[in-house]
Amino acid sequence: MEPFQVTTPILKLLIHLQKYIKKSSVKSLRITDSTIEFLDRQGDQVPINLAPEINNDLVETRMPLFIEDLRRIGDPAKELCKIEGTSWNQQIDYLCIRIQLYRLDRTILLQHYYQLGERLAMYDWSEEVKREMKDRFTYRSYKNTLRITHRVYSLYYICDAHNLLTTCHLSTNILLEMNIENFNILLKEARLGSQKEIE
Repeated sequence: MEPFQVTTPILKLLIHLQKYIKKSSVKSLRITDSTIEFLDRQGDQVPINLAPEINNDLVETRMPLFIEDLRRIGDPAKELCKIEGTSWNQQIDYLCIRIQLYRLDRTILLQHYYQLGERLAMYDWSEEVKREMKDRFTYRSYKNTLRITHRVYSLYYICDAHNLLTTCHLSTNILLEMNIENFNILLKEARLGSQKEIE
């Protein structure tokens, strides 16, 4: 068998990746010529969430598109995704599992974050309900999920949840990485849009 030749840049990349996964639930990778799988200690596949770094300068140039998303009126006759489970805990379980499935469509994922926010808001986002949610994620995933959930819920509680169904540009990754200044601009625009509808 011929030895597999690895260039220095590739080796450095692999070492960097090894350090990156050390503090995650991923313990090994299986790479073939057609697939890449992330595995936990038991050898089960770990779902991944693609979260590219967001350039906030680029975000600023796209703000008009995000504001357009918030102002686009959804059809009230259309229902949001149905949530499985009859109890609060069952519904939280369902939403947390769904959120960790990275293959979900953009609007479906936004809906699930909003619905999770609705359930946390039932108990005023208390530390007790946050602990319930924390048990369902790794530490890093929990922090990111909580931030996205709060941002999606804050925007679309004001705008109307049905507007989520017509979102074209906003995504969970953008809301996660967006700096507080840009998010506050969106929040202000959401409030202005809501006031105009009332008038």
